[in-house]
Amino acid sequence: MIEKVKKTARLGSESSAFDGRVLLGLDRLGLNPVSQRHVTSGSGTAGNTYDSAGNFPAVGYTKGDFHTCAKNIADYSNADEVQNCRLSGLQDLDTSQDHVQDTIADYLATLLDMGVYGFRVDAVKHIAAQDVAAIKAKLAAKTGRDVDGIFFEQEVIGNGSEAASIQPVNYLATGKVSESKRLPAVFGGSITVAAGGLDAIGGPTWVDSDKAAVWVTNWDTERNGSSLTTRDGTSYLLANAFMLAYDYGQPHIFSGYYYASVDDGAPGAPAPPCRT
Repeated sequence: MIEKVKKTARLGSESSAFDGRVLLGLDRLGLNPVSQRHVTSGSGTAGNTYDSAGNFPAVGYTKGDFHTCAKNIADYSNADEVQNCRLSGLQDLDTSQDHVQDTIADYLATLLDMGVYGFRVDAVKHIAAQDVAAIKAKLAAKTGRDVDGIFFEQEVIGNGSEAASIQPVNYLATGKVSESKRLPAVFGGSITVAAGGLDAIGGPTWVDSDKAAVWVTNWDTERNGSSLTTRDGTSYLLANAFMLAYDYGQPHIFSGYYYASVDDGAPGAPAPPCRT
């Protein structure tokens, strides 16, 4: 059923984003395109229909493929609620089911075959770590690849007040994880204080360098006040320069756009606005 999924987003379609000439050009430049996947809900951007009862006919999902919890997540110290209930009202796939895992793996396999290098898995803490591992294993089997050779970068915040089983350490077996909070904290304060300054970077409480996806800011944190942004001037520039120069993790440079309110989408992108 996965061939019926239209690979279309608000800023482009399959014919534009996955044009073979584009991918070949990126490869010649030494650039590896990474596709972002948010697999906890569906959308109708490309025109496919779906309903609130859990029917996604173009994909083959029905009500039984989703978790039965219909309330919005409120308690992040409860892993069951985080992984089985709804995020901002979005229907939540039951990724423990073989059919759901196979459908997701089939979709990712088509993207790999098109030339995508790997995947950034958004909001991964809403999927049980064992389910992520199962999906990746199925993807490896379907594409004849080694499971560890498939690039996965997983967005997981790492808030100590949240449940232990949704912390970054639980997802290290399936790929890189976010290390996006502490570098901005270092450069937002005194970089000379050993307890929280430069001496702490890459220390024992940080994610191991080969598993760290390092950010100064991203599309979420720039809007919620939890990181340095361009509004912080030289502190922001210094933090990014240090990230690129220092031998820790895989650095990420964020390229955003001006916005007036927290849910503004990209310039030129059609409605609805993007929720952060």
